Amino acid sequence: MHVYSELQTKYDVVQQEKQIELLTKKQEIKTLTIKQQHTQNTLLIALLVFIIALSLSWYFRYKQKQRALMNAEIIRQQELRMRAVIETQEEERERIARELHDGVGQMLSGLKMNWQSVVHKIIPQGNTDPPRIREINRILDEVYTEVRNISHQMMPKVLLEIGLFAAIEDMLEKNLKNTSIRYELECVGKKERLQPGIELNLFRVCQELLSNVIKHAKADHLEVQLINRKNILLLLVEDNGKGFEHDKASENGIGLLNIASRIALLKGEIKYEQAEKGGTRVSIRIPKL
Repeated sequence: MHVYSELQTKYDVVQQEKQIELLTKKQEIKTLTIKQQHTQNTLLIALLVFIIALSLSWYFRYKQKQRALMNAEIIRQQELRMRAVIETQEEERERIARELHDGVGQMLSGLKMNWQSVVHKIIPQGNTDPPRIREINRILDEVYTEVRNISHQMMPKVLLEIGLFAAIEDMLEKNLKNTSIRYELECVGKKERLQPGIELNLFRVCQELLSNVIKHAKADHLEVQLINRKNILLLLVEDNGKGFEHDKASENGIGLLNIASRIALLKGEIKYEQAEKGGTRVSIRIPKL
């Protein structure tokens, strides 16, 4: 009986140990299951955050791309408007130049011939023309010359036939010969023909800058330099006048706005600064596309 009791006790202990071991394993399984669920939840949350971040990144890139496209289209439309305005201006200049040359110029030439015919009839041959007649002849000559000069400035023949440097040289000579302004013109690099758009727009810019010097700068010396490099064209215009405040002048200056539009059309840069001699130095940089 005593042996049976000991066996029963050992059996009960073994059973308890098995139950404890079973409970321990169940607890371990439960803990492992909880950890797996936690890991899965973490992965799901991380995946969800990644998807949201990826979606937001794509959305912002899409919006940025759309904004860039819209800005590019705005710039393109502005360039088209500027080009249309400038082309219209050039067409009008060409029309006026033709009217002055073929219309007013021919009329003045005919008027001068008729006037000389009348003078020859009323003044005997060999006699000197009276001062009044000589004055009228002088005025007719000046008016005819002025009309021709204006016609050539409106649509310079030198620019079309020879090129930018020769046209600038011709413009400086004709506009400054009767003024107190001395000028220096220099070309660094090849005097080659450039794209028609570059030549015409730079000529108009130089024309506007020269007009500003004559009208406003009160200068007596002007330097113009054209630098022709491999990929870049530089135009430097410097005077020794009184200078000006570009920011204030550009607000109401149609000429300066016209210059800025032409430079922007050429995708160039323009810089106004005070010259060493106290006047204004204008630097224009144009890429040779």
